[in-house]
Amino acid sequence: MDDHIRIGDVAPRVQYRADGVLTGFTYPFPIFTPTDIEVRLDGVPQAGGFVVTNAGASEGGSVVFYAPPRAGTQVTLRRDMVVARTTDFQSNGILRARTLNDELDYQVAVLQEVKDGLGNALHLDPSESGQTALPLRGARANRLLGFDSLGNIATFGRDEGLLTIGFPGGVPRTVEDKLSERLTARDFGATGDGETDDGPALQAAMTAAAASGKLLEIGEGTFRTSMALALPGAAAGLVMRGSILYAGPAGVPALTLGDGGGLAPPLRTVLHG
Repeated sequence: MDDHIRIGDVAPRVQYRADGVLTGFTYPFPIFTPTDIEVRLDGVPQAGGFVVTNAGASEGGSVVFYAPPRAGTQVTLRRDMVVARTTDFQSNGILRARTLNDELDYQVAVLQEVKDGLGNALHLDPSESGQTALPLRGARANRLLGFDSLGNIATFGRDEGLLTIGFPGGVPRTVEDKLSERLTARDFGATGDGETDDGPALQAAMTAAAASGKLLEIGEGTFRTSMALALPGAAAGLVMRGSILYAGPAGVPALTLGDGGGLAPPLRTVLHG
């Protein structure tokens, strides 16, 4: 191990996708103490359940979990040091190189964290300059934040932003009106992950589509249901971009459309009994 930590040009953050088997994840940046590293699983900070190895080494170390994170979990390891003065040089004392190097290393490490944080923040391109401060709270309350015709920050009323379609005769309308032209299954809590029972959410979406006379869209994914579903005839229609996996009782219709008619193109529905 070096006499002191050497802070190289290494970003103070690394991410992995867990495979459900691996328990150890390497961090390539140096830390001074085990508490200098922040561990997140799917964005949620972890207070325990792991040990940090090789703190104080220039080459970094590993975070080893007691149990492997669930497969597919995003593992984020990030250096997060306290911004503080760790030494106090005496005016008539001996200035030791080791003490000075440790202090400078600490400051450089903190500056790397600041640079990494700023790099992930919204900011102007280096070729631009201008005012980027948000409007005061009273001016932005209950309004939408956007940009004016010059690219400057501006606020708009919720009914001021209109969508226009590049087609002769297109009717401008608000974003809210455009988004409300159809309902989606995910609006009602359906996940489409193929494992969650999305039956209650799917039926709630179908009932709401009929009540409002709107089109229902079931998006990409596999929507598992343990109950039979029915889309009342008052709905404007059904668009399938994913599939419905039926896992309910046998001998009953898995999906009834309106008066019971079958699906017609271009609907793409996969029902599995």
